[in-house]
Amino acid sequence: LGQLGDDYEQAIELQLSNNRKWQEYNIETTLTYGEDVFGDNYTWLSVALFW
Repeated sequence: LGQLGDDYEQAIELQLSNNRKWQEYNIETTLTYGEDVFGDNYTWLSVALFW
């Protein structure tokens, strides 16, 4: 335990978030970028509207 195997890498993730008022709504946006333990990159953009 506690050691990385040959098939795994260290995962890393960066996340930027913004929350602002627009008219009578709150809008939350999040942009996520990362690399998983298998070395694959991923990007995720989410937008949420709260009323």
